[in-house]
Amino acid sequence: MPTTDLWNQPASTDSRDAVQAYERAVLATLEYRSSANDHVKAALAADPGFALAHCFKGYQYLLLGTGGTVAKARQAADSAKAQHDRLNDRERGHVAALASWAEGDVVGAATIWQRIVRAYPHDLLALRLHHLNAFWRGREDALTEGPAESLRAWTPDLPGYGSVLGMLAFGLEESGERRRAEAYARQAVQHAPDDLWALHALAHVLEMDERFQEGCDLIPLRQPAWDDRNPFKNHVWWHRALYAVELGRDAEVLQLYDAHLAPGARPFYLDVQNAASLLARLQFLGIDPGARWQALVAPVQALADDFNGAFTEPHKVLALAAAGELAAAERLADGTLTRMKRAGLRDPALAQVLDGLCRAIVAFYRGDAEDALELLGPIRGDLWRLGGSRAQRDVFEQLAIEAALQASPEVDGRALLARREILRPNSRLVKTATAG
Repeated sequence: MPTTDLWNQPASTDSRDAVQAYERAVLATLEYRSSANDHVKAALAADPGFALAHCFKGYQYLLLGTGGTVAKARQAADSAKAQHDRLNDRERGHVAALASWAEGDVVGAATIWQRIVRAYPHDLLALRLHHLNAFWRGREDALTEGPAESLRAWTPDLPGYGSVLGMLAFGLEESGERRRAEAYARQAVQHAPDDLWALHALAHVLEMDERFQEGCDLIPLRQPAWDDRNPFKNHVWWHRALYAVELGRDAEVLQLYDAHLAPGARPFYLDVQNAASLLARLQFLGIDPGARWQALVAPVQALADDFNGAFTEPHKVLALAAAGELAAAERLADGTLTRMKRAGLRDPALAQVLDGLCRAIVAFYRGDAEDALELLGPIRGDLWRLGGSRAQRDVFEQLAIEAALQASPEVDGRALLARREILRPNSRLVKTATAG
């Protein structure tokens, strides 16, 4: 007969060991622990027919952000579907969501996760996936919607409560509600000090508030407690580096880059985002990153034939173009929409933004700032479609400013700088540009 989990939700398995391993997998995922996959394997070892564990396995493959694991995700979905007759509605929802996502239908998957969360507000897996899906689609409303709707069913004694607060905090921050976001983020960190997403939410508040020294204090330079975390920890280090950039601690920035942000030979897509974005920010400030751009070429080329999400693609183009590999960058930009279609994404509005941005990056590094500015003009207000956060997308706003300063300094350059000075009065980019 069904066994209930920590959150009193029925699971279609007779194995208590399988359910407990699944619980550990969920909590490990919330804390970005590299042990999550081991717990999923343990759940399937305890009950090879445990559909939720098969779904979890499939989700983990898709979270890697590469087409190379889609077939394995589909296999996991098929294994879960084979248990259809023994599943409850919540579990069937997960099977359907996984199948939709594996076919590239991220909107369909998000709709199913939302339906699960509304019926089962303690389903942390559905809530987290809905939240991350909203993040990579630029849906600020949905980022807040899921955790806000489910929070009323939670109490502080339930495992995962702090993580729900952290998701709500991040959604509020991205919606511009930074005061409320900070309050929830601090509660989240208090309840779940090991939850990197909660810490990340607070890091975003401090970044957007330009409270850079507080950000440095929030993320000390030594974090041995993160040794067992997955690559998301490097993105938190990226935030630490952003504070140092604004404070003018350039040597510290490069040390952080070399220690935590430089991608290895087998890069994770987020590694490329972090690295290219940080080096571009330094470059726009006139800081020479040395051979670091060139060192990015091989990791990016390893991902060149893959579609790693709409937000990653322009970072790949940026890395190659800035390294002087303009022909390779142009080829990558030319093939972006083909790779997007191959991944199953059918979104004309997103395609227009993605194509325009990639071509603008190539134009800028080719030395044609006027062309770059012209390409950026129609899409700047729609960059949210790429996904990512406001802080992450800011690198493309900085690119627009640099292009404007080169192409039309007295008109467009002044206009964009004036806007940034209002929005971010302590921006080092503004101070550097106006100092000359």
